[in-house]
Amino acid sequence: MKTTKKFIFLSILAWIFFNTTSVFATSIDHFQVTISPTSANVWEAVDLTIEAIDKNSETITNYWGTVIVFSETDKDAEFPTVLKENTYTFNSTDQGKVKFENAVKFKNTGKQSIHVYDLDDDTVMGIAEIDIVQGTISSTQWESISILSPENGSTLGKTNITISWTTKKNYRVIITTNNKDQVNTTSDWNWAFEKEVILQEGENFIKAQVLDADNKIIGESENINVKISAGKPILQSIKVSPQNEVEAESPIAVELISNQWLSSVNAIINDVITSLKETRSGIYKWTITAPKTAGKYDIDIAIKDEFWHETNEKAAISVNVIDTLNSASESGSTTALQVAELRDPLRITGIKLTVLKTKSILTWDANTKAETYNVYKKSADGTLEFIQNVTKPYFEVAIGWNKITYDYFAIKGVSKTSSGTTYEGDLSEATKLQTWPEIFLLVLFALVWGMGFIMYKRKYS
Repeated sequence: MKTTKKFIFLSILAWIFFNTTSVFATSIDHFQVTISPTSANVWEAVDLTIEAIDKNSETITNYWGTVIVFSETDKDAEFPTVLKENTYTFNSTDQGKVKFENAVKFKNTGKQSIHVYDLDDDTVMGIAEIDIVQGTISSTQWESISILSPENGSTLGKTNITISWTTKKNYRVIITTNNKDQVNTTSDWNWAFEKEVILQEGENFIKAQVLDADNKIIGESENINVKISAGKPILQSIKVSPQNEVEAESPIAVELISNQWLSSVNAIINDVITSLKETRSGIYKWTITAPKTAGKYDIDIAIKDEFWHETNEKAAISVNVIDTLNSASESGSTTALQVAELRDPLRITGIKLTVLKTKSILTWDANTKAETYNVYKKSADGTLEFIQNVTKPYFEVAIGWNKITYDYFAIKGVSKTSSGTTYEGDLSEATKLQTWPEIFLLVLFALVWGMGFIMYKRKYS
């Protein structure tokens, strides 16, 4: 038992020994430093690679030490801001090797060098050299930077948004919104970067800038204009026509003013929902139908914008519904037909069906208050299917083998309110309009019977 415990203890010690990080600088031999390219112009950015190497010339993947980086030959050399005070601490993702792209700029010509030392052991070091010549690149070289999102001119539904941009690595980047700094970072790992910022309600202006080691602006993006609409839509006003009293089951014209381009605007009366349409900028209209029973009814409004911000106004406006039929019956001065006409001024009457050999014709009495008529097909379950709008009290269906059979038809009168809103009257009684094959077979049977009768007379006459 003691032997087993001793073996386990020695195994743990061995694991600790062989996995000791280079914080203790026990296994690192030197740094391999690489500058790419090996020659460049003054002010031209070059890549810098630092790799921890052991005595066997292998990369030490678990090196987590801190290095100091500098140039002894060019005291004015510019290093990336990711090297805070010219130092860098390796982490587990580096795997003992780190590359800084576009990291170093030399200001003087000639053979220049970069030195790298372990901060805890100055005997562990590395060096690389580069030839710097006088070229056309100057200290004011303009670096490109572009904002990828949000898009210029876009409208967003929340104040906290993510800004993404692209630029070269190892540059200091500042994002300003409405002339205030919101992001101050270094583009040290990827070409594309993103940060979350907070914008204000309404118009916002975003700009990204690239700075050098001397905090000079060496690159600037285009101005991005973004609108924030984070608040709920506002119901500014609502009105109905008629305003005071409305007859039962008669049309009510609704008009409200709210935000532009709302995704849905609904009016609810007596649990019946009707969608309003935007006829002009921020103005929504449609016609609803008054309930069948007399009484005072509230009209609720539910509006929603494209970002799903919703505003609900309970009892936004009320209407007083009166029962015309009961009022007329009490007075005894109006007939039932006149009462029906008062309730529905677009009432359709006098429906007549005419069946010919090649078509079926539906006619009805002209209603002087109707501008046009809508013809509907009515199915057995009561569902209505719009067929056609006609300007005269006349509708026909041709009879033939390739025609669809419509069984029951009904008519609605169509007119406009004083505000120009289109509305329909009540549905007329459904009339069975006989089409193929019933009518066609009757005609065919008549023809066959007629020909047979003629042949019979010829045979026995």
